[in-house]
Amino acid sequence: MEKSSIGNQIITMLAATLSTLCGGIHTGWTSPSLVKLQANNSDVPVTPDQGSWIASIYPISFIPGVFIAGLIVNRWGRKVTLHLIAIPEALAFALIIAAKNYWWLYIARALAGVSSGMTCTAIPMYLGEISEDRVRGALGVIINLMDSVGILLAYSVGPWVSRVTLGCVGLAVPVIFTLSFLWMPESPHFLVMKDKPEEAEKSLKWLLKKTVLSPEDLTKIKENVEFEKKNDKGTIKDLLTEKGNRKALLIVTVLMCTQQISGVSAIRAYTGLIFTRAGATLDVGIVLIIIGVVQFIGGLLGMFLVDHAGRKPLLLYSIAGCVICLIGEAVYFQLEAIGVDVSSLTWISVTSIVGYLLSYSIGLGCLAFVILSELFAYNVKTIATMWAIVIISVSAMTVTKLYQIVADTYGVHAAFWGFAGATILAGLFFYFVLPETKQKSFADIQKNLRNSNASDTVIIKA
Repeated sequence: MEKSSIGNQIITMLAATLSTLCGGIHTGWTSPSLVKLQANNSDVPVTPDQGSWIASIYPISFIPGVFIAGLIVNRWGRKVTLHLIAIPEALAFALIIAAKNYWWLYIARALAGVSSGMTCTAIPMYLGEISEDRVRGALGVIINLMDSVGILLAYSVGPWVSRVTLGCVGLAVPVIFTLSFLWMPESPHFLVMKDKPEEAEKSLKWLLKKTVLSPEDLTKIKENVEFEKKNDKGTIKDLLTEKGNRKALLIVTVLMCTQQISGVSAIRAYTGLIFTRAGATLDVGIVLIIIGVVQFIGGLLGMFLVDHAGRKPLLLYSIAGCVICLIGEAVYFQLEAIGVDVSSLTWISVTSIVGYLLSYSIGLGCLAFVILSELFAYNVKTIATMWAIVIISVSAMTVTKLYQIVADTYGVHAAFWGFAGATILAGLFFYFVLPETKQKSFADIQKNLRNSNASDTVIIKA
C-alpha cells in the first residue's frame, strides 16, 4: 500500500497562512508606528487617545470579517474565501501609505481587522480539512507561527523606515499570497460536501502525494460529510443544546478570552511605549526585533511540541510561564509607583515582557485555533468559529482600550496585576475541564466530549 506524505500538506498550509502573516504585520504595526505617530515631528499627528483607537479598532473589526467569511465559506468554498481576503488586506496597506490624517488610519485598521476576521474563520477550517490526524496539531500551529513572522517583520522593519515604506512592505504580502495560493487545492471535505467526488479525489491525491488512493483515504471524509448531512446544517440551537457542542463552546470561549485577558493585545500594541516608560537603555527598535524573534522561536517550538507534549500540558505550562512573567512586570512598575529607584532594574521589565511573549507563543497563542478546529463537529464548526472570533474581537478591543485607561488612572502595575490574576483563574479552569485531543480523530474527540466527564481526562506526558 502506497504511504502518504505530508510534504504537500505543509506547502499548502504555508501558502494559505501567508494571509495570517499579513495579519501579523497589522498586529505588529502599532508598536513601532504609534511611537512615531505621537512624536512632535509626526507627519500625521496622533494623540494618545487617538492612538489607543488606532490600536483597538483593529481587533473589533474582526467581527464583520467573521460574518462575511461565514456567509461564503460553505457556499463558495474555502479557497475562494481565502483569495477574497487579499482585497481588504491590500486596501488597508494602501490607506496607510496614503494617509493624510488619523481618520485614514482608522479606516485602514478597520479594513485590516475585516481581513483578519475572515482569515481566522476560514484558515482553521481549511487546516482541519487538508491535514492528516497525525500532523494536524503541528500544521495548526503554523497559523500562529506565520502570525509571529508577520509581527517580527513589522518589528524589524518598522522602527527604521517611514510609514510609507512599511506600508509598501506590507502591501507586497497579499500580492504574493494571491499568486502562490492559486496553485493550492480546494478542501477535499468541501468538494465531497458539494458532491464532486472526482475533484475531491484529485485534491486528496495531491495532498497525500499518492498516485492511487486506498479505500480508507476517502472513508473518513465521507463519514464526516454523512454525519453533517445526517445532523442537518448546524444551528445556534445545535451549538447550545447538544452536550458535546456545549462543552466545546465553553472551553473555546474561555480559551479565546484567556488569550486577551492575559494582556497580549495591549502588550503587543504598546510594547514600544512600555519600554520607553520603563527607561530601557537599549534602543526600542532593537528591543522590538528581539521580541519579534522570541515570538517566532516560541511559535516554532510550539509547532514541534504540540503533537508530542499534547495540547493540555503545553497550554498549562504556557499559562504558568505567562503568569510568572506578568507578575515580574507588575512588581517592576509597583516598585516604581511607590518611589523605589528602579533605574538599575530595567532588565526586569524587558525580561518579563520577552519571557511572557515566549511563553504565550509556545502554547496559549498557538493552540487556540488548533483546539477550536478539533473540538467542534463539522455541522457547527462555522458557527462556532464565528462565535470564537467575536469573543476575541470584543475582548481584544476591551483589553487594549482599558489598558490605557487603567495605566493612566491607577498605574501600569495595576494593569499587569489584573492580567496575572485573570490568567491564573483561567489556568485552573483548563486544568479541570480541558480534554486532551492529541492525535485523535474527529470522531474520537466528539465521542469523548459526549460521553466522558472532565474528571476522566488524562494529562498525557511529553
